Amino acid sequence: MGVTFKEVAERAGVSTQTVSRVTNGSPSVAPRTRERVLAAIEELGYTPNQGAQMLSRGKVKLLGLITLDIHLHGISLIASSIRRHAELVDHGVSISVVSDPELELLHNAIRKLRAQSIEAMIINVPVSQECAEQLVEHYPHLHLVFIDVPATANVPSVCANHFDGALAAAKHLAALDRQHFVLIAGPQHSFAASERLRAWQSALHAEQIVATYEGDWSTESGYLKMREHLVQGQPVDAVLVASDQMALGALRALHEYGLSVPAAVSIVGFDNMQDSAFFQPPLTTIEQDFQQIGQMAVKQALDPQPRHQELPTHLIERKSTAKPQQGNEQPNAQALLQQLSKLIDN
Repeated sequence: MGVTFKEVAERAGVSTQTVSRVTNGSPSVAPRTRERVLAAIEELGYTPNQGAQMLSRGKVKLLGLITLDIHLHGISLIASSIRRHAELVDHGVSISVVSDPELELLHNAIRKLRAQSIEAMIINVPVSQECAEQLVEHYPHLHLVFIDVPATANVPSVCANHFDGALAAAKHLAALDRQHFVLIAGPQHSFAASERLRAWQSALHAEQIVATYEGDWSTESGYLKMREHLVQGQPVDAVLVASDQMALGALRALHEYGLSVPAAVSIVGFDNMQDSAFFQPPLTTIEQDFQQIGQMAVKQALDPQPRHQELPTHLIERKSTAKPQQGNEQPNAQALLQQLSKLIDN
């Protein structure tokens, strides 16, 4: 537990109001008293809550952020960007984490944040057009900005151009003479995930798509979905994955089954997370600018105009993609099953 105002006040022999005035830089404190308070602060290792100080001085207002669990890479970076850019315009950020995008959970989160005199809210949770428009109608005096919502929704929103990015990924692999595609999509309730899947399907012929799986953005789901495909013995020489985190899991599964990347199988992720350049091999991916998404979300929160903004995406080509190489035939189904049996036994 951190050191409190009261403990500092007791050590310095002053009131908590005096400690508050000192930490807020008030000139109405005698020099000797100020010295005692500062000495107590240093001795106890007290760290003032700068956000609370700014609020008490009326120099900052609060924005709300409703988000899924920030252990996921993209969600974490967007939350960090929102906080940083809010601070640049003297705003604090109060965060509410929801476990899934159920409407009632969103209502509960909004009610809790409203109790903190929130000026506007950014919702980084996948919601349908109907749900987003219902929320805006239900809270007419509260400005809401969405990050994962269909572009057709009549609500303020900001996102990357998921369709164009995913389209570039599919065309990149097709240009490398890849023929047997496995698609590992994100959760179907996510607009971002559905747009990426729609782009892949539009770029490829039906006979090129061997199988489609739905992950949950996590590394584990990428691994399990890739392994699920491999154990069936179906062909694969190209994998399109809806996030770099899931692609990391898919890479491990391919490695366990003796499929060389990119000689036998090429794989492309999405996000360009910082670590993707250090995967083995370094991951070809689609870059979306999480920092800019957070920045634009803050700008929209402070400028209540109902508009949709899309930010461009870019293909980052690395060593996980190349043309097929002869002599890297895939193991047959029986060999794959034998490898799986060994893994289970171990």
